[in-house]
Order: sequence, then structure tokens, then C-alpha cells
Amino acid sequence: MADTLVVPVPEKVLASFVIAAPRRLPSGLLPGALTQRDLIDLEPRVVLVGSDVEPMPELLEHLGCADCGPHCPPELLDRLREADGFIVVLSMYGCGWPPLHVWTAASTAQALAIATGGILIDPSTLEVRPAGWEPLPLQAPWDFAVADWVKVICSSEPEGIWASTSGLARFGLPELQVKEVPEALARPWCDVLHGLALVLLCDQWAALGERPELAFREFPGAVTVTAAAVESALGFEPSSGGGSAELVLAYDPGPPGEDSFLTVLTEGSHQAVIDALF
Repeated sequence: MADTLVVPVPEKVLASFVIAAPRRLPSGLLPGALTQRDLIDLEPRVVLVGSDVEPMPELLEHLGCADCGPHCPPELLDRLREADGFIVVLSMYGCGWPPLHVWTAASTAQALAIATGGILIDPSTLEVRPAGWEPLPLQAPWDFAVADWVKVICSSEPEGIWASTSGLARFGLPELQVKEVPEALARPWCDVLHGLALVLLCDQWAALGERPELAFREFPGAVTVTAAAVESALGFEPSSGGGSAELVLAYDPGPPGEDSFLTVLTEGSHQAVIDALF
């Protein structure tokens, strides 16, 4: 039997979006600092920062990385690198359902991107949102399209593919990872991690709905993921068919200031998980 896991629940979590290289600025917008000190729940804070203010240098480096970036068109990269200012939208809230801080920051940033002619970037997933993108309505936990907000990044290692999520921490959960995935299974394992993220989020939202004051959560280290959960996480209508797989997890709190992870322990059975689910 898998061990029981104890995972901390942050009191507040922060969501941020960036409007890069705006062609015009809203009136009254002044330079500011990227701190949580003056944030009020859900009230979006809009700040103008320079390209030398963290995390802008790292963000620009990743966006321009030929191997790890989102492979932006050269003209877009040139515009980002030449930009003098960036608009950052911040919003803060608890970890319960609905995740209004993420939706508030995203919808505010989307409106500002249209108004300013800027480029909308999600710094948690390193994605450049296309023109006209807007966040989907928050309807019900099991209908939450996790893949719209959480990206799975794959890196080649000598032992296989290392797949890890980026963006889950802003919902109050550790990021997810699985290692030594055969290259041919990288795509379906990205889907599995999205499905696992939805299962864990729904479990946490249910727990916080009953006890909002929770600072730590205890749950079994073996979590069942269904094909229907994967479909919902990817934004599709769940079908009646499909299988399920039990995933054993281990918690790695990580060094101070770095991401914590829930690691899927496959013991080499990557194919067995895919076969059981799909």
C-alpha cells in the first residue's frame, strides 16, 4: 500500500500575467514593484515594469530559447527584446474553488492586451496567448480544463523523457513530474499528468470546501485517474468509455524557494499505465 502523503496548503496563492511590449499605455499607469504586500483578495493590481525587473529577464530568456522556449516567430522575439516596458497583472486568493485569482488576472490582462496592443504572456507556463484568447468560464470543478492553465514540459534525459507540469503551483498544489518515460509515450503521459492534476485539484477543492482553514492535507499516496478525468482536463466532453489507472505518488518538498513536486512512481511500467487508461 502506498504511503499517506502530507502536503501543505498555502493560505494565499498568486496569479500573474504579462502584457509585453505594449504599443500604448493606459493613462495613470505608473512604475511599481512586483510584491504581494499591498494585494487585496481578487482585486487585480496592474504594474508597469522594465525589462530588467525580475522575472522579466528570465522570462525573455526562456521565450527566446531555441530548445526550451515556445518557438516564437523571430519578429515577435525582436519586439519582446526591444521592449522598454511590460505591464504585469497580479491577483491573489485562497486555494479553494473557484480559482478566481487566476481568472481575474487572466481576464484583466486579456482586456489590457487588446487595449494596449501588447502581447499577452502567461509567465507560469511560458505561453504567448494568441490574439483574441480569453479565459473560459469557471463552471464546475470536474469541467475545469486544466490544460488551459497548466503546461507539461518534456525534457530529454539519458534515461528517457522527464515530463513535469508548470502552472499548477498557482492553484496551491505542488507541480507534478514523471521520469524515464520512453520517448514514444511522452505525448500520452502529458495527457496523464493533466488528468492527474484535475483529480488532485478536485480533491483539494472538495476538502477546502468543507474545511477552508486547512494548512496541511493528508491523502493516500495512490491516486486513481480515469480516462474521463483526462478528457475533462484537456477540455473535451468526457465519454462513457475508457479505463483507469492507479498512480503511486511521492512528495518532494524541494529546496527553499524552488518548486515542490509530486512524483509519479512508475517502477518502469509507463506502458502499463497508458494501456490501462486508453
